[in-house]
Amino acid sequence: KQWYQRRVAITAGDNCKQTQIIPTNYTMSFVEIPAEVQYKILSFVDPKLIVKEISRLNKQFNECYKSLFLWVELLKDIKDYSFQELLDLLDFKPEVIPKIGYTIYFLHKNNNFLKNPNLDEGIASDAAGEWIKPNKSHWSCNGDWKIERHRGCENFPQIDENPRFNAVTSHMNCERLQDVTPSKACPWILDLYKEGYKLKLSWSVRIARRYDCRSYFEAELHMNGEETLLVRQELDEDCSWKKFEGDYVVTSVKDKVLYKELGCDRQFWAGSYGAKILCPKISYSLTK
Repeated sequence: KQWYQRRVAITAGDNCKQTQIIPTNYTMSFVEIPAEVQYKILSFVDPKLIVKEISRLNKQFNECYKSLFLWVELLKDIKDYSFQELLDLLDFKPEVIPKIGYTIYFLHKNNNFLKNPNLDEGIASDAAGEWIKPNKSHWSCNGDWKIERHRGCENFPQIDENPRFNAVTSHMNCERLQDVTPSKACPWILDLYKEGYKLKLSWSVRIARRYDCRSYFEAELHMNGEETLLVRQELDEDCSWKKFEGDYVVTSVKDKVLYKELGCDRQFWAGSYGAKILCPKISYSLTK
């Protein structure tokens, strides 16, 4: 009622403005309501009902149904489904409405833009040997990287991802780099910036030293032509797994976003290995 009573500016030409008073008994149809109000109203409706019923009422409702910004509002609090479970629940495929599908993907809490994070992609869990040759696919690697079976530790025996292996650096400087540019996965992402949405990049990584020697680790982002140090850690105390994490707002989506890790052994020149790295993660979410 308050919204109906307010003054509405009506633009006539470039410089001429008139005002109109909407009476309290005025009835307004849904199509006359501004788009942002439509999205807000529909954001309180069950998503499945929107898909199954409301989207088929008329052309206007169908346009709302296909709006990315409705689904940003609608799905921002949905956290407990996998991407495929959400698609099944809502009964649509991302190739039919790609913006909606990718929005769900971006908003889902468990997405990880880093592929093959533990260098164990395709490696059998019963692989023989203490040091196992890693699969370096998706990474640009320098140095003698290895992987080992993840055994946990006293204060960090298990993590959510339940990995089979963790990556291990060696006596030499080991570097690896991966492209996590969001626009590669979502070419429509520029549209979000035009509407006032931005991307928040969240990162996390777990690291530990070997039981018999000191080691070193650092991680950084190459974003918008600048290097941002995420963590730099001398691992010279206990062998416990330590978790580091943080958030950054991506101010430009035109440039590449690269994630880089470096680790080495600080104590022995050969025969032992340096920092252990577990489940690095890069994810994105929408923010205003």
